[in-house]
Amino acid sequence: MAVVDESALEENFLGELIRPGDANYDRARSISNAMFDRRPAFIARCTGVADVIEAVRFARDADLAVAVRSGGHSVAGYGVCDDGIVIDLSPMRGVRVDPGTRTARAQAGLTWGQFDRETQAFGLATTGGRVTTTGIAGLTLGSGSGWLESKFGLVADNLLSVDIVTADGQVLTASEDENPELFWGLRGGGGNFGIATSFDYRLHQLGPIVVGLDTGFRFKVAGIDRTNNASWFYAGPGTSEERAMKQALHKGDASDLNVYSTTAGPYLGWAYFPSTYKTKPWIDGLVIDWASMLHTSTAYVGRYDLGKTGTHESGHWFGLYHVFQGGCNHWGDYVDDTPPQLIATRGCPEGQDSCSEPSLDSIHNYMDYSYDSCYNQFTAGQAAREDVPFAVELRDGGPGVMVRRGSA
Repeated sequence: MAVVDESALEENFLGELIRPGDANYDRARSISNAMFDRRPAFIARCTGVADVIEAVRFARDADLAVAVRSGGHSVAGYGVCDDGIVIDLSPMRGVRVDPGTRTARAQAGLTWGQFDRETQAFGLATTGGRVTTTGIAGLTLGSGSGWLESKFGLVADNLLSVDIVTADGQVLTASEDENPELFWGLRGGGGNFGIATSFDYRLHQLGPIVVGLDTGFRFKVAGIDRTNNASWFYAGPGTSEERAMKQALHKGDASDLNVYSTTAGPYLGWAYFPSTYKTKPWIDGLVIDWASMLHTSTAYVGRYDLGKTGTHESGHWFGLYHVFQGGCNHWGDYVDDTPPQLIATRGCPEGQDSCSEPSLDSIHNYMDYSYDSCYNQFTAGQAAREDVPFAVELRDGGPGVMVRRGSA
């Protein structure tokens, strides 16, 4: 590891400088992707723009490699480097919400969870990260995909201006009216234009309840096992391979949710109703296609790549039918507050109404076949029905297994 004399930086730097050997060095250099185990010469934790300027100038004068860290969620490992300086913006977490203009100014060290907490105090929101611990800076500079994009556009579509420290230590503001070419590059062009220190966002009236009902059910991860068995990996529902896999791997009792990650046969996933547990406890659990949990999966990218198949199948595990069960018949899915629906949804077609009922189809309900980005809710009636399996035995006569099929 290179030895760097950072005393020249120390004179005018108000933040914390963390060096190899310091008690918090390993924690400070760690990022979410543990594949990158890099050891910087030191880490400069900035308290404000002045600290960022000093760190940039020092790195330039000392000819040091620079990594910039905000939330530490860079999948490619850009938030840490070997033998250089990590300019860490995570202490810079200030945010000011103006409900009158529906805008927010946020420093680059914020995570989306912290940002949303402040904006939701005023019933406001903008498109942000799907994971609360993701930093606002990296996602914004990469254009930013999030739960609200179908309604409000990408994160970059709601970006009004950026304050940035350039490589020569200047502070610039980029917006539609000021340095517009730089602003164009920052809205999706990624890094290497400088270090963004704060962002101004357009906000929208939304919330505080935006994703339907909280069913009250919670799961705690009890363990993760990895098994190398090709026949189990390609098992389909009702096959001898499925039986062998589950008899060997199933753990716990009726209140324990077992999730198996395989190719899921020809489906995205499948699950069995609670009524099957009494006679075949070993068959219990969810099977989901491993590719449906990867946001970068080429198999389902942009359609079923956010892990929502697991949520859908857990609904079956609790005893829920598809919202399109029974078509336009009044009994439908045996839930009063999900309107009858003739067809399974493909994509996210707002305004779809496949029956003559006054209510639109439940395209945002987890028990439809919509794209993952479209899902955001269960209903109160579904939550009440989910409670039934833990109190009384479900009605018999329904199908024993429910599958989720993908679409082109």
